[in-house]
Amino acid sequence: MEQHLIRPEVWLHTGLLICMAASAVWVAVRSESALRSTAIAIAVLAVLRLALVDNPFSWELYARTLGPADVGWRQDDVIRHKRDSFRANSDQLQYLAVGSSQTGVMYQEYAKNKSDFDVFVVAGMMPLDFLLYEKNIRARRPGAVLLYLSDFDIAKQETPEALAISPAVPSSRLVAIWRSVQTLPQPHDYDWAVASLSAGKLFPEFRYRYVFQGLVEKPAWRIARRFGRNTDERRQQSTEQERARWIRESLQADYIDFNMAFLTAFVNQMSAHGIPTVIIEGHYNPIVSNDRTRDLAERTRERLQALTIRMPLVTYLPRSRIRCLEQRDYVDLTHVNAQVGYEFAEAVVRTLNA
Repeated sequence: MEQHLIRPEVWLHTGLLICMAASAVWVAVRSESALRSTAIAIAVLAVLRLALVDNPFSWELYARTLGPADVGWRQDDVIRHKRDSFRANSDQLQYLAVGSSQTGVMYQEYAKNKSDFDVFVVAGMMPLDFLLYEKNIRARRPGAVLLYLSDFDIAKQETPEALAISPAVPSSRLVAIWRSVQTLPQPHDYDWAVASLSAGKLFPEFRYRYVFQGLVEKPAWRIARRFGRNTDERRQQSTEQERARWIRESLQADYIDFNMAFLTAFVNQMSAHGIPTVIIEGHYNPIVSNDRTRDLAERTRERLQALTIRMPLVTYLPRSRIRCLEQRDYVDLTHVNAQVGYEFAEAVVRTLNA
């Protein structure tokens, strides 16, 4: 779904920044030396913030200039969502599919030509991210939110790096996040991430530092490649068996309560705004599964189904009602091919509309 109009409040915010910079310049011109330095600093900060962070044209430039190879997969998604946050959403969606790249490949092909269906994808998105991006999700005006979830999402650890570049959140929610991460097996890994999230709330330039780093480094890499220097990191490709083992080891029962708490909080927020949530049972390539992961999948299924008992605006759809995925449906260990994704999305919509 195309978006073009800039939200009116964006222009208001831009105008306030310009007024602040102009006022600071006026004070600097007419004040004594001590106050002049402070006024100049305020003016410079306001101009830089307006030029680099708080205007839609800069983010359009960042989205067009930078890609996953320059900043990273999640960072690339964050840039696109930041760009879209300046735009007005005039259309009411029937469904908005929210999630990680698994959700992307499952629904994006179907959504291409649908005006009432769209996707909101952040690479590696997990339940904590649902809550962090809750405002962005609501801004898309969905009639219902679709979540594609399994033990791959609920029994896995949120990465500190992902938390550090998330959108600014209210202080009360920030405190709740910090308390929650203290319950994880290695809570100190998150100290710097929560601190970065706090700093980014006050200084968005710090939160988006990877954007400016990418803009500086991209021409440097081009020059290096032009003169024949190989700047790519050479990493030994892992085998499919090694990647499958890594996925199995990353899934732990210790993370279920943590992720379910944030999923519940997100669903509560959607319900408070009258937005139903549909949880579709997800999966990954069956060759990854063993007895332990199947047990985690069953425990996850029970916890997700329990949400529907407590929350009237939550629906759970098991795979058996949509389509049971097989090994041949996958292009790797976690993503289905585009045709299977289209057929799966079509079946989801057909089932919900029925």
